[in-house]
Amino acid sequence: MISETNNYRTKKDAQCYRLIIELIDGFLASIHDLLKLCPVINRGGRKYRVNASLRPYDDCVRQVASQIMRAHRDLRSRILAAFNFVSTRIRYVSDKQLRGLPEYWQFPCETLENRMGDCEDTSFLLASLILALGVNKRHVRVVLGKYYDDGHAWIEVFIDGKWYLLESTLDRPVHSWKEIKPIGFEYKRGYIPEWYVYYHYCEHIGERGIYDRYPLRLKILPAI
Repeated sequence: MISETNNYRTKKDAQCYRLIIELIDGFLASIHDLLKLCPVINRGGRKYRVNASLRPYDDCVRQVASQIMRAHRDLRSRILAAFNFVSTRIRYVSDKQLRGLPEYWQFPCETLENRMGDCEDTSFLLASLILALGVNKRHVRVVLGKYYDDGHAWIEVFIDGKWYLLESTLDRPVHSWKEIKPIGFEYKRGYIPEWYVYYHYCEHIGERGIYDRYPLRLKILPAI
């Protein structure tokens, strides 16, 4: 009887210890996020942090995400459906063509309403949809960088231990996840990342090793 009681207490202590680790880890990760401030953009005379364009809780985004979730069961097919929605229904136009401005960052609802936008607009819309599908906020990012020598933006999503690249300006549907390639393959093909834009924070690619591209998770204590 004493042995069973001690064993029970040991298990409870272990559970409490794990909980404390998770709480401390989450707190430090939140502090880390706050310190990773995003670049500021000028949008119609007002200044915003660039991650303000990630808006998964806007009604227009949630409505599309709900339709996708009703039509598809598993996560990969839902992400693929969101990808195809943006790449086939949102027409690519430059800010100059659409607004007569050299640069203008649309919010996702504006992109949905206009049914057109440039690479930043379609990328932030797609990322917002994927977040609205319930994907972890640390597993979705808009990447600002270059495609060869031209400024560009795209999406990266972390699934089953790998980051995959989604080209939001693709103007054709993708029929299988096999057509989606890991970022290592795409980076060799000309995609050059400069900024990772997450929901809560941004990260300059130069701050971490070029091959260290997994979701950041701070660990200060050993797991039991």
